[in-house]
Amino acid sequence: MLCFAGMPLFFLELSYGQYSSRGPISVWQSVPLLRGVGYGMVVTSGIVAVYYNVIITYCIFYMFKSMTKSLPWVGCDHEWNSEFAAKFTTIVSKKGAS
Repeated sequence: MLCFAGMPLFFLELSYGQYSSRGPISVWQSVPLLRGVGYGMVVTSGIVAVYYNVIITYCIFYMFKSMTKSLPWVGCDHEWNSEFAAKFTTIVSKKGAS
């Protein structure tokens, strides 16, 4: 679907938008049948922008969390752990014992 519809519409919007000096919504106003495509592209761009900002926020958050003395994800003795949490050394020693 992306190759047969998405990419041709994308390149059509880019070339026609550059030729007419219009934005994504006003480019498609000239073709009444495809008027909603411009709105869909703007909404999709907004959703993708928010999605990538969340990913970058997670990266920055964990980058600063990893600069502390003790990493918060190393141990199993935190209040957010469940009762089934076990240390890696315990799991390895039990697996090798059998």
